[in-house]
Amino acid sequence: MKMKRGIVAGSMVCLFWGSVMAANIAPRYQFVTLKPGEHAWGIYTLTNDENEKLNVTAEAKDWFVLPENNGIGATTWLTFKKPKFLLKKGKTKKVKFYVVAPEKAKGELVGMVSFLIEGEKVMDLNRRLSSAVYVGIEGTEELKGELSAFSIKLGTNSVSAGVVVENKGNVHLRPKGHFDISTSSGLPVAALSIDEGGVAYPGKNQSFFGTLNGVSLGEGEYVVKISLQDIDRQKEFVQVEKKFLINKEGQVELK
Repeated sequence: MKMKRGIVAGSMVCLFWGSVMAANIAPRYQFVTLKPGEHAWGIYTLTNDENEKLNVTAEAKDWFVLPENNGIGATTWLTFKKPKFLLKKGKTKKVKFYVVAPEKAKGELVGMVSFLIEGEKVMDLNRRLSSAVYVGIEGTEELKGELSAFSIKLGTNSVSAGVVVENKGNVHLRPKGHFDISTSSGLPVAALSIDEGGVAYPGKNQSFFGTLNGVSLGEGEYVVKISLQDIDRQKEFVQVEKKFLINKEGQVELK
């Protein structure tokens, strides 16, 4: 296997970083793209803020598996240097893990780094903390999303817009973007940022919304330009225009 470009074995440079404190884990997810046969390593930092020793077990679990990747379980591409250890009260430990891009994998592998934390004294202390890990397979990734629905809602002094993204590719989508609303003559009237929401997995639909306060739209025809970019891969996958009308009653009519 080849080492991931830009990462030197034994150095302090890591592809991933994270931390667990008491009942928290960060970051929420981790992402990398590798060529088939390449591998990378990362580190989670666990801190024991409880008033007792903790037994910790690191496990790899499947999260979302493409049909093309059936049979490639998370335990085959996501492993740990030392999966079981004792974490003393007030102490911190770095847990190293590895990911590899199997030769036969396509699109993307999605697994979960899961820490089973068990208290030695308090029975109800047992819990599991997890963080998603995404490994894109370079040369096989297809990032493709389309809008399957669009909506505009008016508040007393606000405008909200929403879209439903249908993932037609073979990798996850984590959209960010904006709605730029203008009159039919081209005069800008509002710009809404799209709030980060859930992940749209291949073959699935996911809703995303944005709201702008302190603005009111009157009767007339409008054009909204919708731009969406995937946060993780930094690639735009949607850029479309939609039209809508606000009638005399103040109701929105989509065109």
